[in-house]
Amino acid sequence: MHKVREIRWRSLQLVHAQEEETI
Repeated sequence: MHKVREIRWRSLQLVHAQEEETI
């Protein structure tokens, strides 16, 4: 079980989406 890894992956996806929206 890699819950921390999944959370980090979701956070990265969210950050990437926010960056795309900002541009």
